[in-house]
Amino acid sequence: MIMERGGDNIYIYDSHSIRTISFGREGQDVWGLYLDNKQYQEAYDICKKNRSPNLPYVKDSLKILI
Repeated sequence: MIMERGGDNIYIYDSHSIRTISFGREGQDVWGLYLDNKQYQEAYDICKKNRSPNLPYVKDSLKILI
């Protein structure tokens, strides 16, 4: 995994995917990285804390484990 900074964004990527985290939204955007790493509870907690519109999607991912 490699991280580069460009302007107001951080790009995190590997040979399979790329993620962009915009400054000021780091806490809101990081849920996708947790999902990629199968850390579903952490992704859910962040979405819930930030009242993310992605909460239902992450919640469905968490239910798969139960």
